[in-house]
Amino acid sequence: MMKTLDESKCLIVFVKAPVRGTVKTRLAEDLGDSGAVRLYRALVEDLLATIYRMNINLRIFYHPGKHEALMRKWLGADAPLFVQQGADLGQRMHHALGCTAAEGFRSVVLIGSDIPGLNDQIINNAFSLLGAYPAVIGPAVDGGYYLIGFRAGCIFMGAFTGIDWGTPNVLEKTLQRFRQKGKETPLLPSLRDIDTRADLQAFAAGLSDGAARSSRLQHMRAVLGEMKMI
Repeated sequence: MMKTLDESKCLIVFVKAPVRGTVKTRLAEDLGDSGAVRLYRALVEDLLATIYRMNINLRIFYHPGKHEALMRKWLGADAPLFVQQGADLGQRMHHALGCTAAEGFRSVVLIGSDIPGLNDQIINNAFSLLGAYPAVIGPAVDGGYYLIGFRAGCIFMGAFTGIDWGTPNVLEKTLQRFRQKGKETPLLPSLRDIDTRADLQAFAAGLSDGAARSSRLQHMRAVLGEMKMI
């Protein structure tokens, strides 16, 4: 029996094509290019497994656009794939949020694909907050953010321009833009992405805890097991 999706909201996932030398490049210094790609694939596959169990519309925006064949071979011919468009990350996020909201959704949330702590509860909480606020942000421990969401009609380009992407002040700069617009923006729990070997080791240690054992993150468990990290 097919699920009936909530047509008022849509989740966007930003994904990179899993090409050697382009994903998890800092980790590749320790894991090698092939190991970094395997790890990134596992992160994405675990996240999508969680999302596919939810009652939610999904759009997967990938980059670069020249890798459609690779993306469809990886994620399936029926995956809701769209090409990221824009000269930098900010333009690409603004475009994805805007064109998805234009489909008629009342709430649109965009997330990254490399945060293993991001679960269905946090995603649902983001949409719930958009019932009361114009926007919501999920801060990352490194000073960026892993989630940003808007009510339809509240998306504005200023939240994405003049930001030094990949630096520790991304979140604070973004919050400044919201304050300048007079928009109150609640924050979700801070989460850690996996960019370095220390990040990976801390995550692997957490997976070894009994409380962390669940049906989630099976792909990550398999890859870390092959790497002898758990």
